[in-house]
Amino acid sequence: MNIRQAVKGDADQLFELEQDYYQERLAMLPETLQVLDGTMDIETIHRRIFEEHRTYVATLDERIVGYIVCRVRDVVLSDGKQRREGRIADLYVAAGERGKGYAAQLYETACTWFTAQGCKWESLSVFAANPARKLYEKWGFVPYSTEMVRRIK
Repeated sequence: MNIRQAVKGDADQLFELEQDYYQERLAMLPETLQVLDGTMDIETIHRRIFEEHRTYVATLDERIVGYIVCRVRDVVLSDGKQRREGRIADLYVAAGERGKGYAAQLYETACTWFTAQGCKWESLSVFAANPARKLYEKWGFVPYSTEMVRRIK
């Protein structure tokens, strides 16, 4: 297993994994909410992963089996103060490679980068039905707020 920062040549493999990730996210939603925006196109992947965020990949024999997309942001709190926060946008490991420590290695790499950027907090969003919630709780994440949605008829 190798963890490294993504390079532009990884875009095609990341695009393929994004297709799988989209299908899994879609299956987690109740039927009334199964209206996601769709998968990212290759141009969006290039912009998001290589310009707007920091992305690390887990590889096995040169094949990408997982990735984490993260960024640093300054959050303005209700009292006007700011806090520097590391934000995990996406974390995905291919179904056949789960349980082998890839997610933990990717997460540790992101945490090291967050610390180097001066972050004191980290955050993520997760679907209520996502089994990865247990993993995030194991890492010390706790529910902070609940976002609720309803489709307008």
